[in-house]
Amino acid sequence: MKKFKFRLQRVLDYRNLLKKEKERVLARRAAELHDAQERLTQILTAQDEALWPDRMELTMAELALTGDYKRYLQDLLVRQRLIVLQAAEAVEAARQAYVEQAIETKTLENVKERRFRDFKEDERRGERRELDRFTVTRYRFKSKLSGKGEHSGGANG
Repeated sequence: MKKFKFRLQRVLDYRNLLKKEKERVLARRAAELHDAQERLTQILTAQDEALWPDRMELTMAELALTGDYKRYLQDLLVRQRLIVLQAAEAVEAARQAYVEQAIETKTLENVKERRFRDFKEDERRGERRELDRFTVTRYRFKSKLSGKGEHSGGANG
């Protein structure tokens, strides 16, 4: 009995390897986005806390420092939002690359499945042909045996 061998198995293995690599890149980009969003949340929290100082009486120096700190946080917030936006774009690009690779891999897997089904069907047809051939051979053999017996019995009688 013949064993199924998919001639493009190496290509399929390579595509699976590429798919896993794209999946790892996507996970890394998603983690970077999550970290950037966490940092953005921290900046927003710091900004909220800076708006309401603990005590209401501030010296001019403290007021100036608070104003500088608020401007610093605002600049930091703008930069962090840009970082989050870039990270989201990187995640989307990685997701798109993963989806494309997954489609290529799935296409080849479908080809393999179809060829395996064809292989099994050819194998079944071959087995049926063999069984039919054996049946015909057996029938002919029995016919010859029964035909020889009638001729020998009729000649003597």
